Amino acid sequence: MRRGHFARSLGRLSIAAAVIVVLTVLALELAPGILSTIGVIVSTVLVVLMALAAVSLALPPALLQLDEHGFRAFKKQVAGPNRGEWAGITNVTSQHGEDGMVMFFQHANGRHTAVPLWMLDAAGDEVEAEVRRRLDAAHGYRRLT
Repeated sequence: MRRGHFARSLGRLSIAAAVIVVLTVLALELAPGILSTIGVIVSTVLVVLMALAAVSLALPPALLQLDEHGFRAFKKQVAGPNRGEWAGITNVTSQHGEDGMVMFFQHANGRHTAVPLWMLDAAGDEVEAEVRRRLDAAHGYRRLT
């Protein structure tokens, strides 16, 4: 699991829990007689938030899906078309971006898709090798070594 995903999920949970605690304290100050009802509601909400955070940590969001036909990108951090067929991709390159490595898909129509490799759970070089293997297969290329 990527540390960035874990930190974001933990941060979101902490912020939500802090907001709930502040609202509970305010409610208790304004109406002290409803302590048991508020306690049950707050406990239930916190348990639900922790369960959602656990699911979020266990199932990180997908950024890039590869199959035999092409690719599909799922995040707003991906620039350009969010899908493409291997037969319509003419080149794949990688460059250092502001935050890390970025892979660029060049489409036959001249457009580009930029996928931040540093956001993937898998190692960037493994993903790039898999993309190149699928691109070569789609264009009928074979390695000579």
